[in-house]
Amino acid sequence: MSDPTDATPEAPAGIADATPAFELGDIAVHIISDGEVPYTTDFVYSNAPAEQLGAGLAGRLDERGELWLPYQCLLITTPSQNLLIDAGLGQALAAAWDVPAGRMLEGLARLGVSPTDIDVVVISHAHPDHIGGLSDGADPMFPNVRHVIEAREWVCWTDEDQLARLPDGLTGTARTVLPLLAGADLVDVVRGEVELITGVRLVPAPGHTIGHCVVAFGSGSQQAIFLADAILDSLQLTHPEWVSVVDMLPDETIATRTGLLDEAARDSSLVLAYHVAGIGQIERDHGGYRMST
Repeated sequence: MSDPTDATPEAPAGIADATPAFELGDIAVHIISDGEVPYTTDFVYSNAPAEQLGAGLAGRLDERGELWLPYQCLLITTPSQNLLIDAGLGQALAAAWDVPAGRMLEGLARLGVSPTDIDVVVISHAHPDHIGGLSDGADPMFPNVRHVIEAREWVCWTDEDQLARLPDGLTGTARTVLPLLAGADLVDVVRGEVELITGVRLVPAPGHTIGHCVVAFGSGSQQAIFLADAILDSLQLTHPEWVSVVDMLPDETIATRTGLLDEAARDSSLVLAYHVAGIGQIERDHGGYRMST
């Protein structure tokens, strides 16, 4: 497959008119909301003591006792390229789950961006809420676009022996979407840390899934990191040892999370995550962390 990043497209007019969430040199970062979805607390926090969890989530639960988490894709633009990190749940899955999500395309459209304006798609990991938006059913949503995924993550979600050990609710989307992309010769399987475009790096951060990755980007001393699902909720800053039902490797999840947060605190990086609203810097706080915005 030819590399579409060889081209130098003009940025869509809408992006030029839109205020990004922040800028680092000539890198502009836009948060694309895919919506939000309710989760049971024991799904997000499978090992948290009930009393501590109740206190930590006080005032945040709906009338059914569920925790609503945002879905946030990122659009990173440079003078020559547009890179999308994760694609949300997709409209079909959002309808099947009956949740107010699957709105990534609407978010792009508000910036004047269509699927054909995207040069690179990054898959942080292959859970349904991150890859469902990569197809419209029969066809790839982003045709003729390089879709980057880490090698261990690709194997995890395409090897039938591995898929057979995972819940059907997690594997169905991968079984549909990833072969569709591969059949269209759109998949770029990479190994380890790689530079995606100038100033933007894919960094392995395993634990949540076997090949889960984060994305680091910046210019000079200005740095930021998109943690993807290395953290699922802001309360995991206070309790980084609390993991979820879908953290495939719990011990590695905790080690990866604390390592990333320690590094962000040391470097004063801007931090954002797929399921956490807000952008801020990480500070160590009483054995845990907090985000100052």
